[in-house]
Amino acid sequence: MMDAAQFVLGDAYAQVSKQTERLAADARVLLIARLSVPFTPIRAAPLVVVVGGTLGACILMPKLFCISAFTPGMWWFYGITAIIAAVVFHVFYLKLDAWHLKRMEKLA
Repeated sequence: MMDAAQFVLGDAYAQVSKQTERLAADARVLLIARLSVPFTPIRAAPLVVVVGGTLGACILMPKLFCISAFTPGMWWFYGITAIIAAVVFHVFYLKLDAWHLKRMEKLA
């Protein structure tokens, strides 16, 4: 994916690398959100910490974590890939959940 992003955007390796790290952070947020359902205060706390920590690192302390600023093209690419990743994650999660339910029915 990094080669495709570099080809499409023409950005430096460091910028594309940071973009993929942010997409990985999004995947962690999706996983924590799925595992936290139904939301209770104790289950929502890790989600708040992860989202707050990611936003804090990106907005408040970008120099400390060597996070490069997004160009407009990077925002478009990030937004599109984040939406695709969320849809793929959701579909995969539903299929895995259906498989697990069938397996549990066979064991019962």
